[in-house]
Amino acid sequence: MTKYGFEREVEVLSLVQQGIDKKISPTALGPMSTRVNKDAYPWLYEVAEISDDVRNVATVPYVLCAGTIEARKNVWRIAQSWQRLLQEGNYDLPRLVFAGRKGWHIEAFENFLKGSGNLDGWIQVVEAPSDAELAFLYRNCKFSIMASLYEGWGLPVGEALSYGKTAVVANNSSLPEVGGEYVEYCDAASIESIAAACRRLIRDPQRLQELENSISTAKMRNWEEVCSDLLNILGLSGEFVG
Repeated sequence: MTKYGFEREVEVLSLVQQGIDKKISPTALGPMSTRVNKDAYPWLYEVAEISDDVRNVATVPYVLCAGTIEARKNVWRIAQSWQRLLQEGNYDLPRLVFAGRKGWHIEAFENFLKGSGNLDGWIQVVEAPSDAELAFLYRNCKFSIMASLYEGWGLPVGEALSYGKTAVVANNSSLPEVGGEYVEYCDAASIESIAAACRRLIRDPQRLQELENSISTAKMRNWEEVCSDLLNILGLSGEFVG
């Protein structure tokens, strides 16, 4: 019952758990593509389409926070949680990498990075990565973080799962629907809760492996299924041919 005094049935459309599926262009290497066996050396074709900055990210273990860098994504609290972990003496902590375009109301986040020297190098920002670069970052991270204050779709969670990676995910809005039983949950409003969820995945390799094993055997929901269900809800399933 709403405040207007009437009831209405709501149709629920389950969300997607699919990745970027970026195909590496055989011509990316130029003349080298005629001399290298793509099937034998797929990694060489992958790195050909990414920048030196992105390649350098993978020289040490890292955790990925993908998406627009803005207030709604809770980037300031996520950065503060990394500082909290460092203050505990976790000097074998993975690097924290934010990957995305800069958005609105991030003055506090940028001031923190500037004032701390990117947390003495423990935090790195990759601005506006290409699809190939983002796929590379997902594929090589330890896990991802999406501790947003609110999400409508939660695409980065599904993208991480599609690459076999678990995530630290806020227990609000659409995020639990996408993350299911395959992620570690946190309270987005609590720096300590975000830090605690990350701490569990960093300090307990068995827990991380347990989640990755669950992901590897799960049937992930794709865009075709989402579109089909949407057409069914709209009563249009017989009017469109794929």
